[in-house]
Amino acid sequence: MRHTILALLAASAAPLAAQDVTAFLDYRDRLVVFDKGSFSVVEGVRPAAFQVGSNYVAYLNAIGDLKRHANGRTTTLDRSTGAQISVTDHLLGVKLATALKLHDGKELRTVCINTGLYVVEDSLAAWVDEAQRTIHIWYNGRDEVLADGLAIGAVQDWKSGDNLLAWVSTIERRFRIFHRGVVYDAADVYDAGIDFQAGADLVLYLDPQGNGLKAFHKGTFYDLEPIAPQRYAVGKGIGAWLDRTGALKVLEDGQIYTATDFAPTEFHVRDSLVVFRDQDMLKVFQAGRVHEVERYWPERWDASWGMLAYTAVDGTVRVWRKGRGEVALRERTATGFSLQRGILTVTMPLNAVRIWWKGRVYTQ
Repeated sequence: MRHTILALLAASAAPLAAQDVTAFLDYRDRLVVFDKGSFSVVEGVRPAAFQVGSNYVAYLNAIGDLKRHANGRTTTLDRSTGAQISVTDHLLGVKLATALKLHDGKELRTVCINTGLYVVEDSLAAWVDEAQRTIHIWYNGRDEVLADGLAIGAVQDWKSGDNLLAWVSTIERRFRIFHRGVVYDAADVYDAGIDFQAGADLVLYLDPQGNGLKAFHKGTFYDLEPIAPQRYAVGKGIGAWLDRTGALKVLEDGQIYTATDFAPTEFHVRDSLVVFRDQDMLKVFQAGRVHEVERYWPERWDASWGMLAYTAVDGTVRVWRKGRGEVALRERTATGFSLQRGILTVTMPLNAVRIWWKGRVYTQ
């Protein structure tokens, strides 16, 4: 059964575009922003915290002021101390004491002053109002009550993805999923609770009645396995699990695939990729097929936005995307790296940094 509580205003997700902004601390602990090929020192003293969104950087400076840097400009959003920030592509969440504030790129507004549990994701935020004992969700610029009149401890458990919230209500003992303005009743929950994981557009969960593996994907429910898998994981619109025989299976775009008939040494779901180790070979499942990336397992790797970065056996740093690989950094002295939305940040000796963006390497 479905309960429509919001108009379906959001269009289907557009294809992911490479990010143009990232940030890092340089050798002097200054906050440096890389934006479309250029570097800017935006804070001369080490900030208390910073995080990168799609094309902006949010940070708390040394005295606790909340600032946002975008399009070459730095704006002070709030002056406070002790705040906690949650930065996503489109929403910036700020928790100060019991107050929760959200910034959608235009303004910072207080949505709750008695906040308990809360999550901030790319296109939604959710929180428990401890005073009203209600569960709220912020979606498409509106605050809606998901459940009200509940006892203390309104949520037994919840997990979220970019555009999705799954939770178990304490009183009704129902497992429900909010996705794009609609609440779906997924299952009755008993004393043992329910095992589930949530990602963008997707929830995998163990059926409380039969213990089989089920899925919710963009409004449709799937029976995946009659018996609980050995392990399962969820990413952005993609899920993977080891069935009772050890086969690695993948749910992608509503289709079920077998990536390998035998249990891999390890597997990981990162964003829209399933990365697995098959007889020490690096393999990736994407777009309905298995890709053999390398015939060895790298010492270090990372994945984001459909892209994979890893340290090659010769010490260089390589990237792989949509079946094609290339050398991102030919220098063989990298000490570490991180991949975020298509931008590769590589750390070098003496805290030097290299940025790989759209096929080119940039040095501060």
